[in-house]
Amino acid sequence: MAKLDAEHFPHLPELTYTDYDCTSRDGTTLSLRAWRRRSSGDQILPIVYLLHGGGWSYGGHQTESSMIHSFALQLGCVTVTIEYRLAPEHAFPTPFYDAYDGLLWVRPPSLQ
Repeated sequence: MAKLDAEHFPHLPELTYTDYDCTSRDGTTLSLRAWRRRSSGDQILPIVYLLHGGGWSYGGHQTESSMIHSFALQLGCVTVTIEYRLAPEHAFPTPFYDAYDGLLWVRPPSLQ
């Protein structure tokens, strides 16, 4: 688990994120990223689980970055994204299953 902050995102000093790994149903390691306000410390916060656009075929953690950052800042929640496997290398329903497996991992107490 890696925790990055203003050193890596100097334009977002009020946000911090932590990377997590979870395991999909077929044993593949998937990357999740959880953004939160730095001032929230270790508070338990509501979670928004955001799947990036791209029709299961492109995108990643930064695809919806402005929305991710806005949710964390404006709503005061933890905003979580997942790097699900993409088509065409991984046929449907693999990306969908990855997204769902990440959601199952996100439910408390995983991020607390």
